[in-house]
Amino acid sequence: MLIGFMFEKIMYISAEQKQLLKDHPSVNVTAGSLYLYDKKAADDLKKFADKAKEIRNTKPVEQFVRATWEPTGKELPTTRLFQRGDYEQPKQALEPAVLAILSKDQSVTISPKNPQLASSGRRLAYANWLTTREHPLLARVIVNRVWKQHMGRGIVETAGDFGFLGTRPTHPQLLDWLATEFVRQGWSLKELHKLIVTSTAYRQSSLRRPGLDVVDRDNQRYGRMSIKRLDAEALR
Repeated sequence: MLIGFMFEKIMYISAEQKQLLKDHPSVNVTAGSLYLYDKKAADDLKKFADKAKEIRNTKPVEQFVRATWEPTGKELPTTRLFQRGDYEQPKQALEPAVLAILSKDQSVTISPKNPQLASSGRRLAYANWLTTREHPLLARVIVNRVWKQHMGRGIVETAGDFGFLGTRPTHPQLLDWLATEFVRQGWSLKELHKLIVTSTAYRQSSLRRPGLDVVDRDNQRYGRMSIKRLDAEALR
């Protein structure tokens, strides 16, 4: 019985339990009161604490701050390809660019240095390319994730893989239209949410119908609203 309540908050302990603690103080032992009941154990504990402190003191003090910073000035450091990813084996110099697989149908140029900016301007150039109307993936990936959040399944079911290993979109024209509308609305997530939740597809009943189950058992054509598990935030 003592073990069952010795760790409870004192405000929840009954009068009977308080009396038991007074009658048996040894069950409420802490590191500070251990010497009252077992001096040898207290001495051993102090030795271990001193040993731990001694080991911690051997750790060298870091006299620097870990941070990432953008180099400034006219001369930027050369970026090199590391042999097998080993930074101690730098090989040929690399120019800033985007992944070739994402830009094979476009001419993308990222200048090594933008003279109008204090920094290199590379990240800004990359961000500008990502958010152009012509970018093949960014808008589609975003609208697909928002669609999945509301509908329980993405138009591309593998929301984290739009590549060859992912699934094909069930409604490619819908995906293209949503992405185009998303960009047209200034990349507004609010407008995208509104567009989806006011659609007929979203406002359907989840009632199953025998005829529909025959032709689309997995509801990939959205003939009804799919039942989906709510997360904790939605339940609250």
